[in-house]
Amino acid sequence: MKVINWFRIQGQSMEPYAREGDFVFARELFPWENYSVGDIVIAQDPRDRRNLILKRIASFNNSEYIIEGDNVVASTDSRTFGAITKASIIGKVFWKI
Repeated sequence: MKVINWFRIQGQSMEPYAREGDFVFARELFPWENYSVGDIVIAQDPRDRRNLILKRIASFNNSEYIIEGDNVVASTDSRTFGAITKASIIGKVFWKI
């Protein structure tokens, strides 16, 4: 995997932050870095690990993270599938266009 990846947004779950068709750039964290509440991340969808999802970290316990979409009405997130592991997070978003 590359240190920096770009992704095209599909869907409405992160509106108003990101809209369908926007691009986000995410970077892998170094081993000594951690994710924080409020970080926007790209993660493997726990329902189908071949798909990736864009969500915001809402809370965490050790290496498990609760992630949620900003658009509560249109988001399938930890409220549906539960916490995700740190290992399933692909990267932290640092730029959106």
